[in-house]
Amino acid sequence: MTEHSIDEIFDDASGDIAVGDLESAVAKYRRCVEMAPDFFDGWHALGMALMKLGRFAEAIEAGQVFRSFTIAPATSKKPKLQVRRRRY
Repeated sequence: MTEHSIDEIFDDASGDIAVGDLESAVAKYRRCVEMAPDFFDGWHALGMALMKLGRFAEAIEAGQVFRSFTIAPATSKKPKLQVRRRRY
């Protein structure tokens, strides 16, 4: 089986959202954040998809994770927040 990149999985999940397959999107967003626990966009998207499914407790948990990220001061050499840019 071919290993997909986080960006590919995230894009697939976004496509699932567009066609209304929320359960599939949730599974893919979960895979993204398992692969990269500091993937802010993945946590945010997971929370939003869970909210659309009415799974509010899980959505809140995801939201608490991405809200816990901090942005490093400009003088810091190591950023504490990873935001992935989507390629078009």
